[in-house]
Amino acid sequence: MKSLDLINKNIHFIGIAGSGMIALAQYLRTWGRCKITGSEIRETSASKDLLLQGINISFSHHEDNVKDAHIIVYSSAISDTNPELFYAKKNKIPCYSRGEFLAKLMSLYQRQIVIAGTHGKTTTTGMLIHILDAAGVTPSFMIGGELPPYHINGRFSESSTFIAESDESDGSFLLLNPSHVILNNLESEHLHFYKTSEKLFQAFNTFIQNAITHNTKIAINYDDKNLLDLVKNVDSNSFVSFSINDKNADFSAHNIVFNENSSSFDLYHNNTFEGSIILELIGLHNIYNALAACSLASIFGISMTSIQQGLSNFSGVKRRIQPIYRYNNIQIYDDYGHHPTEIQATLDGLKKSKKSPIICIFQPHRYSRVKEHMNDFYFSFSHADRVLITPIYSANEVNDDDTLLETMIAGIQQHSECHVSFFNSFDDVIYNLLKTLKTGDIVITMGAGDIYKVSHELATHYQNL
Repeated sequence: MKSLDLINKNIHFIGIAGSGMIALAQYLRTWGRCKITGSEIRETSASKDLLLQGINISFSHHEDNVKDAHIIVYSSAISDTNPELFYAKKNKIPCYSRGEFLAKLMSLYQRQIVIAGTHGKTTTTGMLIHILDAAGVTPSFMIGGELPPYHINGRFSESSTFIAESDESDGSFLLLNPSHVILNNLESEHLHFYKTSEKLFQAFNTFIQNAITHNTKIAINYDDKNLLDLVKNVDSNSFVSFSINDKNADFSAHNIVFNENSSSFDLYHNNTFEGSIILELIGLHNIYNALAACSLASIFGISMTSIQQGLSNFSGVKRRIQPIYRYNNIQIYDDYGHHPTEIQATLDGLKKSKKSPIICIFQPHRYSRVKEHMNDFYFSFSHADRVLITPIYSANEVNDDDTLLETMIAGIQQHSECHVSFFNSFDDVIYNLLKTLKTGDIVITMGAGDIYKVSHELATHYQNL
């Protein structure tokens, strides 16, 4: 830390309540040798948590907030016209984007682990943290969600190991120079930044080539065609492969079993049985996440006992098929999924494990994302029995097409057997659910905005009965 000259400095975070920013702030709070302040436009549950942790937050953006700051860290959502960032740059206060600051922190560690890809990064990162903690490594970490049982997104440790979930949304993952990488999967995403899928894939190609140049060890999903296309001409000695379908992969999962609230599989390394893995999670996507974590942990020489213990103690990350409440055998869940593939994987996992009617309340996220993936959304809800759709969460985007929701709903109705309906407010959704839910129903709220309020308000209603 000393090489960054952060000791006794005032570090101010503009947009401190964003998931990546929270992790940085909590990391520095755990380090404990500097003063942390932040600013936000409005008070949220995330900012309330930071306040409880002793971090001073101003709920406005004003140049007065940064006049005593020695270093500014800002999220990718902050524009150059922001009064705090404008003042800081004008007065030559050192300013770092979230990605730049993370890269500088990570550069101080001997073992830098990065989890990259389109889906499953947060869960895979959480799994690997639990495995290394079970092995006594106790890494520093940055993760894009609240990690039970620690209830934080970021932690400083005296360990020489740092684990970080990468952020491909703004290209900042290219600033990292990891010693170890997990590549979970690759799909078209974040086109509001990359504009085309080709440019996104090229960014991942650059990331892989940079990693190989630095002799990075990469664990890669051999069942993902887009990733395989990127590495087809690369020396296979740079990779360790994991797969469910490919028997030639280095690590593979066999005898997969899905139970109501858990799943299990047998881990094989070079076709040799290593041990059985038990997860307190459901869904095939979580088998892949666990397989990825197992692969990289094995590279480190972590014992099978620690791998099994770490994964059995991992109960998931907040807002990833998170159980909220059970009332009269009605189960309520909340999930962050907002990409069509994530939605389909989560609903498929619930259907296979629960075998009960599924009511999905979906809040689309960003007008640009709805446009980019419109056709894929049509097929994402096939495992749900009812889909209740709310207005799109704008994430500060401006809508230039008033037909988006109408088109989405019509497409889902045409290509899925589920019943689809639109509700203009969360209150209307809750009112409908309270009238129609039956014993045995599964309720899940999905989206990256504030749709979680529905599941929590529904749970509160039942608790007060």
